[in-house]
Amino acid sequence: MLLFPQRAKFLTVRHIDSVSGVEHLRRRVSMSDVHMADGEAEILDFLLELESDDEKVRRADHECNMVAGLLAEGYNENTIIKKYSGKIKFINAVLEFAKSRNSVMKKFSRYDRLWLDRYSASYSTPEDVGIYRSLKLAGKNIADLGSGAGMQAIFLSMNSMVTGIEIDKSRYIMSLLNNSAYETKCNFMNADATEAGNVLEKHDTVYSDPLRSRFSMERNIMDLEPSPIKIMSLYSGKIGNFVFDLPPMIRKEKLEQFHGELEYLSVDGRLSRLTLYISEGEERKLSAVSLPSGKSFSSQRIETPRTTKNVEKYIFLPDASLFYSELHGNYCNSAGLQLLQKEVRKAIYTGDSPIDGFMGEIFRVEKKCPLSMLKETLDDMDAGKVLIRYETQDYYGTRNQLEKDLEGNDEVHIFKIDDTALLSVKLEF
Repeated sequence: MLLFPQRAKFLTVRHIDSVSGVEHLRRRVSMSDVHMADGEAEILDFLLELESDDEKVRRADHECNMVAGLLAEGYNENTIIKKYSGKIKFINAVLEFAKSRNSVMKKFSRYDRLWLDRYSASYSTPEDVGIYRSLKLAGKNIADLGSGAGMQAIFLSMNSMVTGIEIDKSRYIMSLLNNSAYETKCNFMNADATEAGNVLEKHDTVYSDPLRSRFSMERNIMDLEPSPIKIMSLYSGKIGNFVFDLPPMIRKEKLEQFHGELEYLSVDGRLSRLTLYISEGEERKLSAVSLPSGKSFSSQRIETPRTTKNVEKYIFLPDASLFYSELHGNYCNSAGLQLLQKEVRKAIYTGDSPIDGFMGEIFRVEKKCPLSMLKETLDDMDAGKVLIRYETQDYYGTRNQLEKDLEGNDEVHIFKIDDTALLSVKLEF
């Protein structure tokens, strides 16, 4: 369950300044927010107390990290609540933020000072991705529409002038606190991104990582909030550059109305982001980027890979960014490789020698055998650990059976081409 779920119908709330009489847009909320759950209300009350009190922030930081430590040690949530409900004013809110800090330890270097709700902890741009994009967009004047808890805006501001615009009051306050945690100078506003035209006039680039529903049956650009289509209709002709983070698995045909660069980005071999960069006059270009190596490949067209049935000395798995962008054929054709087999989540290529700097994984084929002889063949090798690299109904059962009685040192990766098993060792560079 989302702590702050996506909303479809909105109520606009405005505030009249008691001194100037000027009307300000304070917050736009859904009708369901009128009956906000107790947990959400406590989190907002908690954040409102922290918004302008550094001493309370320091104390709350300490409380969150203490609770995060207890959770990491295995303490039950109910036990923590019972023990600290009289000592920590907003114990449920503290518990929520503590869980988020534990969940983002590998995503952010300053995780122990961050304020993220459950949704933001799951979907905020990781630090390595944020810094990569900050360098790519360096020197721009950027408006981040729907900036959430502020993480991407914060990283962008390391190399550009940035204004983050967030409609949700709680996430807006989180972005202020996170801005302080990273000691950056990003400017944040609590307003509706689709009603901020006067603010956007000062910027040359719009960035948006829209909210997306976990419950969509199919990834669709119309399910995003704010919608890139609406943003383009509002600000095209006024702003020269647009950058949209999109659901990575959305089909390309749903994006045909947009020109510009479509960038697939992986982290540690797994697809992490799909980003659309739109600039005036720019034609469609596909790009694949792999982090942390920073390797990349681009093309304006997709090539058909050369194929073969003959397994050579080495197996090559192009990076996930190459696979999902469909640029693996272009890339491997240029490297002189041939496609052995395309599967649901990967393409398997082969070649007669390793390639220095290959964008993906390389394996040396040690032995080939029928699947029926797999266990006997492993017993004859110096195998100690087995990784199955093909689809099987019972992965762990099959793996345990194959590893039984193995006493060697090698980690063996097993691929399957038709009924033949390829027992391979991964090369490290």
